[in-house]
Formats: sequence, C-alpha cells, structure tokens
Amino acid sequence: DAADDTVSSQPGISVALVAGRVSGALRLALSDSAPGDVSFAGTVDLARLDVTATGMQVGTDAANWSGDVAVTIPDQGPLYEVTGELTTAGTSLQLDNGFSGTVAAARWDGSIANATGQPVPTLTGALSAEDFAVRRDPQGAHLAAVQRIELRELSGSPTQQLRAAALYLSGVDALELETATDGARAVVVDGDVQLGPVIVSAGEQGTRVEVTRAAVEGVAVTIRRLADGRLAGFNHLESTAPSAAPATVPGGEAASSDPGFTLAIDELVVAPGSRISFQDRGVSPRFSALAEVTELQVTQIDTRERDRLSPYRVAATVNEFGKLELAGDVRLLSAEPTLTAKGSVSGIGLPPLSSYTVPAIGYNLTSGQLSAGIDFRFDEGVIDGALDLRLANIQVASAQNKKTQRTLRLLGSPLESALDTVRDSKNNVRLTLPVRGNLQDPRFDLSNVMGTAMVGAVQSAVLTYVKVSVLPLAALGTVLDVVGATTQIQLSPVEFVAGESTPREEGFDDYLTELAAVAGERPGLRFRLCGLATGADVAGADEDGTDRLLALAGERASLIKRRLIEDKGIAAERLFICQPQVVDDGSPPRVEVRVDK
Repeated sequence: DAADDTVSSQPGISVALVAGRVSGALRLALSDSAPGDVSFAGTVDLARLDVTATGMQVGTDAANWSGDVAVTIPDQGPLYEVTGELTTAGTSLQLDNGFSGTVAAARWDGSIANATGQPVPTLTGALSAEDFAVRRDPQGAHLAAVQRIELRELSGSPTQQLRAAALYLSGVDALELETATDGARAVVVDGDVQLGPVIVSAGEQGTRVEVTRAAVEGVAVTIRRLADGRLAGFNHLESTAPSAAPATVPGGEAASSDPGFTLAIDELVVAPGSRISFQDRGVSPRFSALAEVTELQVTQIDTRERDRLSPYRVAATVNEFGKLELAGDVRLLSAEPTLTAKGSVSGIGLPPLSSYTVPAIGYNLTSGQLSAGIDFRFDEGVIDGALDLRLANIQVASAQNKKTQRTLRLLGSPLESALDTVRDSKNNVRLTLPVRGNLQDPRFDLSNVMGTAMVGAVQSAVLTYVKVSVLPLAALGTVLDVVGATTQIQLSPVEFVAGESTPREEGFDDYLTELAAVAGERPGLRFRLCGLATGADVAGADEDGTDRLLALAGERASLIKRRLIEDKGIAAERLFICQPQVVDDGSPPRVEVRVDK
C-alpha cells in the first residue's frame, strides 16, 4: 500500500500518487548454474495519479491493472513480458502549448514484451476509450469529441513503429468553434470515422501517421458565413493547425531540428447520406443551403508536402431537388489553399438566390431553376473562372433600389426585357458568367462582382443572340445598330411599289417565313412595323398629299401585320405598328421591321 507519495525519478519529471495497492503472487526462481526467473500474477490499483514532465501534465482519477508479469534473466540481458488488462477513469492531459484532452474511461487488453538483444519493447493488443475530447485553450476552441474509440490489432514498438489494422471513431463531434459575437456553433462535423490500416512511425524527423483509407459516414457539416463575410471559426482553425514538418534547405538538411508531426492519407471517402449545411448571415434574408453527399473522395493527402494537389471528386443533391457534380484538385494544407473545380449543377431553385441578386443587380428572382457548367480556380485568395448558366423559366421583379437603376443604365432596358430577348423556344436563358476577384482585397465586394458579371453576361447574351439567331436574315440585309450597352436590331425593310400598298413580290414570302422562324425560336421577342412613304410616292400628289401618304404608309404596315398573323401564325400581341412617316431622302417606299427587347 502507498498513500500521498511523490517521486522524482529524474530532473523535470515528478509522479504524485494519492493511494495505491499491489496485490498478488510473486515467484522468484534463482540458481547458481541457470538464469533466474521472476513472475507476478495479480492486480495494481492506483487512485489519483499525476505525472508532471517538461511541457505537459497527465493525471488520472483511477488506474487498474490485472494480469501476469514474467521476467527471464539470461546472459544476454533481461527478457520480460507483461500481459493483462489496464483500465483508467477520468484521465486528463494538459500541454503547455494550450492543447488539452480528457478521456472518461479507457481500456487496454494485450501485452508488452522485449526480445533477446532488442531492448525496445513491442506492443500487441487492442485499445478502447470512451468520451474523448480535445480542446484548445484559452480560446476555448472545441476541436474534437468522440464518444468511443477502438484501436484494433495493434502491434509494434511505440518508439519506432506501431501498426493497427483499424481505428474506429464513433460519435465524432469535431470543430465546434464558437463565434465571438453570438456564441453560435460555427463549423461542426458530426459522424463516424474508420481508418485503416494505420502506421505510426517515430524518428528524428518527428512522428508520421500513414493511413491507407479513411472512411467517414453519417457526417453532418455546418459552415456559417458571418455578416462581415468571414467564415466563422476559421480563425481558430488557423491557430490550432499542426506545425509543419521541418522544411529543407539546399543540400537536403533540415532547416530546424525540432521534430514535427505529419499525416498522410491515401484515400479519404465520405459515405453517401452525409450532409453539408451552409448558412450565410452576410445577406438579407439569410441564405441557407443543404447538400446531401452521394459521393465524396479525396486522395493523396500529405501534410509533409503542403503544396501537393490532392485530386477530389464530389457528387451531391442540393436542397432536395438540385444535383451537383464536381472534380478537380485541392491543396488543403497550404497557408494559401488552392482549389480547381470542373463540373455541373442542375435543378437549383432561383428564388432563394434573391438574397444575392437584390444587392447585386436590384432584382428579385421570383421563379425559375438554375443549371450551370462550372470551371474555376481558387488560388491564394484569387478566384478566376466562369459559369455557363441555363436559367429555365426565369422570372424577375424589380427591387426598385439603386442597383436596379444601375442595371437599367447598363442594359439600356429593364432586365426583364433583356431576358425576354434571349429566351429560346423552351423559355430558357443561357448566359456565360465570369467570376473573378481577389477575396483578400479589402475592396472586394461579392455583390458588386456578381452584379457586374451578371449585367455583362446579359449584354453578351443579347449580342450572341443577334449573331446566332438574327444574322441568318443577313441575306435580306439585316442591319445592327449597337449604341453603348444597348443593342437595337433592325431588319431589312419590305419594299413596296411606289404609290401602292402592294409589296414587291421578289423574296417577299421568304422574308416573312424567315421572320416567323426567328419569332418561333424567341417567343419573348416583339416586332415593330414602321410604314414609310417616300419621294417616289409623292409624284402627282395634290396639296392634301401628306395625309394621303401617311395613310398609305399605315396601310402598308397593316398589310405586313395581317400577313404575319394570318399566314405565319405570329400572335397579334407581338406585332406593333409605328406612327407612319413621310421621308424624302431618295429611298424606296417601305415598311421597316424592328426587333424590340
């Protein structure tokens, strides 16, 4: 029995014990001609054991061991084997660098032994623990809590290399980082983790952990963006990131002799059914999205090579009905993360995105779905890429703010009119949206970037529409008049016989057919029919000729409208007759056809 003992075995290390008891049977076998043997079978029970060493303090409320000890003393040196079960309760660890850990209960079942000529011992067995937690003080960042840990088929030397067939973590609750403003949980990871095989090696360069495969299931990740644009809690992640392995200098020598810790994972897999929730408090109303993972894989992760790009692949459903597929490379562990992404998203409802479009372009998205091709790169805070958008059945409504007026000035027409210009026969709008900017620049404003890109994309789409859909009429003399950001589209006129309301027959029906084809492909387009009487109509006119010429010009426009409705099936509400005009510029009598956005 022992009570209230403190032992200092060497400088910097002290052991304090409140109470302890050893009970069992001890057997000694000695002989002048043969090595002696020592064996013990029994139990060791300790109450409140504290160990203090340089940089750390370890304590446990209770530790209990039961088993067998066998020691043989041959000529080459002592051999020993300890076999049994060790349990602890209320164990804590405090490091001087601010990290702390606790374990409610732990159990080791196995043996420790050495071999002839090898003073370093080897372990064989299994380890389990209940209610394990790690924190970072004094910030109070909750790094991880695990309900149960199981380390199976452990073998090897703790001072050289340990190997485990599998490591299971059940009930993981990691990265529960609290914001300074409202204490809300900022970044949360919940779920179960299976690692294996796992190899832990110790050497002059520090400790290295190598994992062949890490499988995560039942994970729920929550990420929050604060009102100031920062991702909540990531300042804690920066302060708790493990130190890098010693850097090398030319010649291959280490720049520092301090040992490091490195982790390598050949393959990280997240099982289907895991969820990622994103909440943005930087917009109003607050935006939220929920992605349910159907596939997520990252390979070639290594903290020793922080500049290494790790290939990844991800597929998920978004807000129940949307689909996301991405693949690329990610540099997870660099001080400046890098990400490349190529893929697609489809079936995303547009109305929730109004939280971003109202401050960006001054419009609410009242209806529609988003699909997009994605191709971008994020490198050292700079994002550069493009989204090829397909907006199905999009409807917008003005928010009547300053950004609405800005959009009107840039487009030269309301956004709804510009979108109608580029709708196809299936009511889709296709836009290419460039996304560029330096997120580290304090002048960077996501709303301004998205607003400028959106307006520019609409302008570009209008011009593309002109080239692709309207220019086929070039054989009929299509004229494009581009003024500033506004595109005015005027088709070649329909010429008439002088003094009559009869069109010239050559190419007339073909012209109407082409015009009807464009109208069918772009149901949002409207057409203005503007009748003009010219000097050729004036010959022989009396003093009241102006009235007669204006009437003639009107009759010509009415004829074109009638033929387009009756012969070509264009709806009357898409055809508008202008106020007739008389011009004397030497041009032929005609009806001009103009396209309204």
